[in-house]
Amino acid sequence: MRHPFAVFVVLAAGFAISAGIASAAESPNPDEMIGKPAPDWKGVSHWTNLPEGKESLGPEDFRDKVLVLVFVQKSCQGSQQQMLPLMQNLARQAAEQSAPLAFVAIQTAFGQFETNTPEAVAEMAETHKIAFPFGHAGEKDSPPHVLYRYKAKGTPWLILIDREGVIRKSGHKVAGQELVDKINDLLQRRPGQADAGEQTPAKPAEPPPPPKPLSPAAKKLKERLDGVLGRFQEVATKEMEVRMRIMSAQQRAMQVVKDQDEAALKLYKGQYTKPLRAYEQMMVAIVRELRTYDAKFGTVHAALNRLRKDPAADELKTDFKRVSAMIDKRRVNLLDQIGDIAVKAGRLDEGIKIYDRLRALLPLDAKEMRRSYRERTAGAYEKFEQWSAAIHLLELVYKNLPAPEQKREFNLRLRLGNLYQRIGRYDKALEMYEGVKKDLPPGQKVDGLDDIIAKLKQRA
Repeated sequence: MRHPFAVFVVLAAGFAISAGIASAAESPNPDEMIGKPAPDWKGVSHWTNLPEGKESLGPEDFRDKVLVLVFVQKSCQGSQQQMLPLMQNLARQAAEQSAPLAFVAIQTAFGQFETNTPEAVAEMAETHKIAFPFGHAGEKDSPPHVLYRYKAKGTPWLILIDREGVIRKSGHKVAGQELVDKINDLLQRRPGQADAGEQTPAKPAEPPPPPKPLSPAAKKLKERLDGVLGRFQEVATKEMEVRMRIMSAQQRAMQVVKDQDEAALKLYKGQYTKPLRAYEQMMVAIVRELRTYDAKFGTVHAALNRLRKDPAADELKTDFKRVSAMIDKRRVNLLDQIGDIAVKAGRLDEGIKIYDRLRALLPLDAKEMRRSYRERTAGAYEKFEQWSAAIHLLELVYKNLPAPEQKREFNLRLRLGNLYQRIGRYDKALEMYEGVKKDLPPGQKVDGLDDIIAKLKQRA
């Protein structure tokens, strides 16, 4: 099929944004937004290049056009060096060809607020010669909610919205040809036409039959389940806002420690440790709240069993499983972070207890995750110079590694060799290092390995 706008084919080979993402959060899943209506842009202010008579904008202002929405930050190299130049070029050449294509950029500031200011929007627009609308969201005490509404994970981030206001692409990796093909597909598509891969019905689908009325018991149970989910989402939103403040403090602190001098390190510790502790306390509170959900889910499950013949029981069981799995996953994620923070803060016993608890929570077939937590526990022991305990765990990981993981096996052998040296087991250290040397692929070497082996042979 011929592309209607040759400009996009020309630009395809020139741009690829695959690095430079400043992560805002780990938990959102942007794929969930594909095929859904684009959320509003409430909270976005300090617009520049607004159409005449407009004080703000939203997705509804771009109906009948394909919209390219990008989230950027002035402090983000990927935004400055790749995303904004790409958008400026696309917008300029699309305008020359009168393509029904619109562009909007929003600075979603979640850190380095002294750089990512509202005033920076006009500066970026001038620097990159941007003529399309450019807004700002996010302050030190007010996170960029528009970023969360789109479930974006950071900057730069690109979202494609079709002529009917539906999201068709969302991500930070912008491969040139893929972007070109997607834009041209959306430009050529007729209103109401299905997305690629979707089946278009020959005639309008008949409306589904009305749901069967819930019994009073099922209705009460559904309200209880909805209440648990609603509260969980509130807690998750609050936790994300705290995480943003932590990330901001960490970024400021990292700027200070560039010279690694004593004064800078003290400032780093003061700026980073205090909010980190506050974040840890917040997560502990959330885990505690999740425990109360266990009791609630126990009563819900018992009630579901009593409603086996109720027409709503199957639907409620599906909801129950979905919410229960989501909360279990969140609990594991939070405990994981708390364990890491405890180790960083010097509370070894507490961190190791949490890692052990996480291993117990994992299903029996999650062997790789179990190995990962053993390695992290060993790393905690190493940090506190408890060499024998670290060796015991790493030996377990090493003996149970799957056959193809040669690179990981080499790393474990080198790590064990170093630990055996520390406890004076030079014979075992020599065994590990010689094993690495023997199994190295032709043409590869480990710097300094021969010298270490020679010295160990003298000691052993």
